[in-house]
Amino acid sequence: MTRGMKISVVAASLIGLMMGAAFGVKQGIQSARSLDEGELLFISHAAADFAAEQFKYADVAHAREATLLQIKLLQLVGRAGPDQSDEKELGLAYVRLAMIEKSGDQREAERAALDMAREYFRRSLPGKELTDDQMRNVLVQMDEAMERARP
Repeated sequence: MTRGMKISVVAASLIGLMMGAAFGVKQGIQSARSLDEGELLFISHAAADFAAEQFKYADVAHAREATLLQIKLLQLVGRAGPDQSDEKELGLAYVRLAMIEKSGDQREAERAALDMAREYFRRSLPGKELTDDQMRNVLVQMDEAMERARP
């Protein structure tokens, strides 16, 4: 191999390494972020199932804690990458919290949770205003659908 060929091979290798590193690192970062968001989303869905079970079978305090955990996780997911479905999920979580507060006879907390739910639904469904009863009915229907889907 001549000296010119050796220089060409080394130069081509260096260019290839630099290009691969530049594009590969960017792709790797995007993949890692995507996996992180998916992980948070899975965790938030598990928390939603847990909150529904706690609301159905446990006392008010445990149901409130489970729902607040779901809300915190959904807010983390929202920080990772805002999505309208996250806002709908947050709206539903606040509706559940309002129903829990109502069962605990906490009227002010119920009203505050319904107001938060309405705000999240406004963001995800622009131009559509839901009543308190409509929001509750949506949550009840979703819980029933989840219950039927379980093995």
